[in-house]
Amino acid sequence: MEVIFIVLLVALGTKFLFCGVAKLLWYNETISFATNLDYLPNKLGRIFGMILPLFELGIFLSLLLFNSLYTYMLTSAYFIFFIGLNLKAISDRKGVSCFCYGKLIKSRLGYGGLFNFISYLVASVICMLISDDSLIIVLRNICIDMIPAIFLAVIAIFAGILIGQLYGDRLSGRV
Repeated sequence: MEVIFIVLLVALGTKFLFCGVAKLLWYNETISFATNLDYLPNKLGRIFGMILPLFELGIFLSLLLFNSLYTYMLTSAYFIFFIGLNLKAISDRKGVSCFCYGKLIKSRLGYGGLFNFISYLVASVICMLISDDSLIIVLRNICIDMIPAIFLAVIAIFAGILIGQLYGDRLSGRV
């Protein structure tokens, strides 16, 4: 169970780190994206755009340093919020950019985004159920021979979910 926890938690952390840094690199564009998002009022969208990258990086640090039910609750709420945005985009039949990865990777709300956020929500819930210690403490106890396998598993999960997000709309017939 410890290895599953490490793999899933590192995958979650990787997502939050990657997305938070990408949004910070294009901070003004992140604010502009959120302000123009049809699903939020402009002022709320602006605040959302300003806070989101810092929130994602805060969640990354919290996942790394603490084993807190509150962290998992915030993480789950984040994913549920974005699941709702994706469901709304699907029901409205809109191809709205989600700016999940800043300008590094083009992504949008829809079936692919829904796959992404449901996958990470499941990972978050599993981590919450099986975790005993923070990631740093668990990593101290891991055998050094297992690090390459854990690294490859994290890359596979992150890449698989990313590919699912990017190509989800094409596979479902929505382009």
